[in-house]
Amino acid sequence: MVTPTARRNRGQVILIGAITLAFILLGIVVVFNGVLYTETISSSSTSQSTADAEVIEQGLERNLVEIAHRWNLDESGDTHPSDFDNEVIDSGGFRDQYQSTTARSRSAVVDIQVDDVDGAEQAGVITDQEINDDEIDLHNESVGHLELELGGADSTGTVTINATQKDGTYDKITLKETGRYELDGTSCEFNGPARVDLVTGEVNVSPYDCAGLDLITATDDYKYDTIEIEGSRFDGKYDLVAESSSVGTDVGVWEITADVTYESNQVSYERTDATIKVYGENG
Repeated sequence: MVTPTARRNRGQVILIGAITLAFILLGIVVVFNGVLYTETISSSSTSQSTADAEVIEQGLERNLVEIAHRWNLDESGDTHPSDFDNEVIDSGGFRDQYQSTTARSRSAVVDIQVDDVDGAEQAGVITDQEINDDEIDLHNESVGHLELELGGADSTGTVTINATQKDGTYDKITLKETGRYELDGTSCEFNGPARVDLVTGEVNVSPYDCAGLDLITATDDYKYDTIEIEGSRFDGKYDLVAESSSVGTDVGVWEITADVTYESNQVSYERTDATIKVYGENG
């Protein structure tokens, strides 16, 4: 016969057991959620660091491309592509300045080591050439940059640029100087002096309402046989950078081969023998 006291004791044991089991289950849930949270945070941090590394690499490429382009136009007549690494990357301070700038914005170390400029494809560079009747033989190579520097709009001259591709495709634009600059056959009209980029189609002055100035396509798929620049009483100059090093008398940088590294607490990233194109698209 079970006494009332025994029933009370057994009920207390069951209650205590239930409470203990509840605390055990609660502890398991807390630990499990903590593990999941830690894994999620860790995964999120790693993903963020990977994306950050990619952004840094793209920014590094863009900076290097812009510096190389300016170097082509400003320094190529006095130097050689083999000097670019020493003058710009090393002693020029590009690597140190980029590392310092990156370190101030994130806990990561970024470095670039240029492996090859001299052996990479070299560019033919023409700068500050007076606009006149001129035919440039490009030997069926790509054109990376073609820009006109237009003087004042005091004369009534014209300039025509004919671009003949390797497959015989022929494109032409004619700019007229009639107090303002006009692109023949369109409503394009802008004031001078001005710089006209015939790759992007951009003009650096306003008002600017033009279409059709993007004569040149700067990718490897477009090879050009010749470019003719015909000027008549036209006040201006032009700059050109082509893949063929035999164009003009100056030699610039067309491609750069480099190693890019990114080190942080979460991610270690290295891209070796990366080919960085100064003109055209980088993949």
